[in-house]
Amino acid sequence: MNMKHTIALCLLCAATAANAASIEPDSAAAIASRTRADFPYTIEQFHDMLSADRPGITRDSLQRLIDTRLVETHMFGDTLRVFRKALGNLRLLDPATNPHRALRGSGASDARISYVDSVLDWREGTNLDGGAHRVRFSFSIDVPVTSEIAFDTLRVWMPYPLDSDRQSDIRLIETSHSDYTLSGENSPHGTIFFQQPSGAPGDTAHFRYVAEFTAKGAYFPEREILSSLKPYDKESELYRKYTSVELPHIIRLDSLAAEIAGDETNPYRLSERVYDYIINRYPWAGAREYSTIECIPEYVITEGHGDCGQVSLLYISLMRTLGIPARWESGWMLHPGEKNLHDWAEVYFEGVGWVPVDVSFGRYTRAGRPEATGFYSHGIDAHRFVANKAVAAPFYPAKRFVRSETVDSQLGEVETTAGNLFYPDWTRRMELINVTPAQADRWALVTIPVASMRTRGAHAGEMSTQAVMGMPLRIWDQRGEWYHAQTLDGYDAWVPTSSVQLLGLEEIEAWRANPRRMVVNSLWQIRAWQTPKTEKPTEVVTDLMLGSIVEAVAGVKPTDGRTLIQLPDGRRGWVDSEYLTPINEWADQPFNSDKILETAYSMEGSPYLWGGTSAKSVDCSGLVKVSYLNNGLVLMRDASQQARTGKRLEADEWPEYQPGDLMFFGNSSTGRVTHVAIYDHDGRYIHSSGRVKRNSVDPESPDYLYSPLHSVRIHGMEGTRGITRAIDHPWLFNTNTKSQTIAN
Repeated sequence: MNMKHTIALCLLCAATAANAASIEPDSAAAIASRTRADFPYTIEQFHDMLSADRPGITRDSLQRLIDTRLVETHMFGDTLRVFRKALGNLRLLDPATNPHRALRGSGASDARISYVDSVLDWREGTNLDGGAHRVRFSFSIDVPVTSEIAFDTLRVWMPYPLDSDRQSDIRLIETSHSDYTLSGENSPHGTIFFQQPSGAPGDTAHFRYVAEFTAKGAYFPEREILSSLKPYDKESELYRKYTSVELPHIIRLDSLAAEIAGDETNPYRLSERVYDYIINRYPWAGAREYSTIECIPEYVITEGHGDCGQVSLLYISLMRTLGIPARWESGWMLHPGEKNLHDWAEVYFEGVGWVPVDVSFGRYTRAGRPEATGFYSHGIDAHRFVANKAVAAPFYPAKRFVRSETVDSQLGEVETTAGNLFYPDWTRRMELINVTPAQADRWALVTIPVASMRTRGAHAGEMSTQAVMGMPLRIWDQRGEWYHAQTLDGYDAWVPTSSVQLLGLEEIEAWRANPRRMVVNSLWQIRAWQTPKTEKPTEVVTDLMLGSIVEAVAGVKPTDGRTLIQLPDGRRGWVDSEYLTPINEWADQPFNSDKILETAYSMEGSPYLWGGTSAKSVDCSGLVKVSYLNNGLVLMRDASQQARTGKRLEADEWPEYQPGDLMFFGNSSTGRVTHVAIYDHDGRYIHSSGRVKRNSVDPESPDYLYSPLHSVRIHGMEGTRGITRAIDHPWLFNTNTKSQTIAN
């Protein structure tokens, strides 16, 4: 477990209880007492303990373990004493007993990997429930009243959820006291504060609250970070604040930072270098009480190990030294069966925003997909409770005496008029009452024939993808006249607010259940008209593209071969009925390579357009997407993503390729995919390169262009990652209404 404290969640070790002062009126004395409690053993006592674990070990061997920092010690006057967790830590740190000690994340359980997969699937649009949870919990503190604190006043702070991009809709449901104070924006440490008379000896003072919040996962794909990066505004308040030194635990580490960085200057790649340096060099070990450590990053470097918070502070210090804003985040991890204290970090990339970084979770080398392996260097799961956004900041209301947790606030604080009550004198309990999946509550439908979506919220931003009319978008955020949105294939980009109709959760669910939805099946652009018979240019309502989703107006029969439809923004128009297919028929059609190729050939000669994914103009992967979508299959956006789906076929197997197989091209030395085409027959394929055109994979053909790196077969792999039948896509159909929609 990634616990940073030397205490258990509800019970403290006997050594701490025996040595800690009952009331701490003096900060220096309190820290000294805590330090003595952390190092209870003499060398002789620890040698006896170690001998039971390693029979025959000599004092010289023990000294070598101490000299190499595998056993942590502390000098008190002339006496050397041993850390109370030294025996357990030795088993973790000694290469002889743990050869994989430095590979953080390599031993991640299947359950841990599944939490990552759920966020990735959520982002890709294949799992509506994987990215957010509604959490209801209770937190309580019980203070047994002794003669030392009887008839005094108790002041109690408990951790409370902070509002953030990934933690929202916070609601206080119940409290044990009618009078309380929430820290709100007055402190980066989220707390709820109570105060009451302590009572008589033998009493127990009880404090409790119940609250709920929505916790969201997040993942920032490398390609999106790199394409969105902008130079830092070094005069901004944010940049100055989060690149500064904050003693004692956020410091400058110039020589180490320079060694790690080398000649790299890209902020994202620097973050990756720092992340890998830490996870491969500093294994996890049980921690000392944080309040007893003078400078935590230096402690990690000196001792050669660190728990979650310690390596997070090292990461933050290194990033700030490199001129990259970074900050602390902590609270609780709420993974099923693993509820515990936990700390992590955030890094700020200009043009992207704050990106979560969990150094302690490392690289999931057992994961089955590359995005999951590197997830925690630029993503986070949805099982978190954030209570802190800074370290060692003032509480609100202010605490009068030294805190038990001097770095942040995860377990709570108690004090009287005489001093701080350290952990042995009270207990706390964090209980999960209910955790349920929570869907995004903001959606949108595209209202123009083709909405161009960009890498940043500006018309000068690079176009990254498109969405046709009626396609659903999930809305993450809004900045001015732009929405940060996600497309049906899981791609993130920015779309003008004027291009979409915003919907709430109930509205999008009603849309998904609507059996009157129609999909435009025309391979060429068509029009909706003001009346059933007109074709006057002045009576055009809108253009419509292949794949557009509209609604047939209820109660209005087709007239003169045209159907009255309603657009997502409420406008109405008449469309030739032959160009409309009921959405359930389109979504549930069988694989048809002839139809896929027919769609691709209908765009032959049209110009290549970077980011294009409509029948107007396409890039290489856009041609694949449009062609397959017309066959009711949702594929991933980029060629490099499409190359990791389906059944792989090698380049020399091209005589066995089948119509509709996807062929990938790129750098033969590195294997990097940069281009995709659709195979037809006899070595021929169609692709978008300069324009949509045909070429051959056969070196003997006059149309030969270049040889593929490999191919993938989509047919037969429907339902696997990145290949979703439209009928199974949760953005298009509600699970509980799918059968009804099909029946209609």
